Amino acid sequence: MIEEGIDPNNLLGGKTGFTENAGLCYAGYYLSDGHEFLIIVLNSEGKYKEGHNIRDLAHLAKFVDDNYNYYTVVNK
Repeated sequence: MIEEGIDPNNLLGGKTGFTENAGLCYAGYYLSDGHEFLIIVLNSEGKYKEGHNIRDLAHLAKFVDDNYNYYTVVNK
């Protein structure tokens, strides 16, 4: 994931998996700029050992890092 520009220390946990219906999957807990995200990947291309689900996770995490903005909508 380092080649994707993602700090592996920000990936706080996750689980890979495969089923016939969902394909290659990954559910991960990701930290970006002090905010916590769940990133879910379903039906990645390729075979289980190729790691496409991890690649897809890295792309989504980079998208969060590059595009997510935090806005206060309502002050308590």
